[in-house]
Amino acid sequence: MAVADRSIDPRILESARTEFLASGFEKASLKTICEGAGVTTGALYKRYKGKEELFCAVVEQTVSDLYEVAHARGDKDPTAMSNQELIKAWDMDGADMMW
Repeated sequence: MAVADRSIDPRILESARTEFLASGFEKASLKTICEGAGVTTGALYKRYKGKEELFCAVVEQTVSDLYEVAHARGDKDPTAMSNQELIKAWDMDGADMMW
């Protein structure tokens, strides 16, 4: 059995990211994503069951990073923190969130 060609996966994900950002999830077009990646819809469906699964793949790293930040902030002992540290730990608008 032949090994699946994964070299097009980054192109699909990048095209999907661009389309989801431009159009939002509801209006995003799989046809536009495929055109942007230079692949057929068949190639896309061999990798993803549909738009929801593709979207999950696009945001997977961001969600993982957010969980890491949340755990880093939430796993601290609040009784050992100053008031300023407590406020900063939950400030999601700070420059420290722009990683």
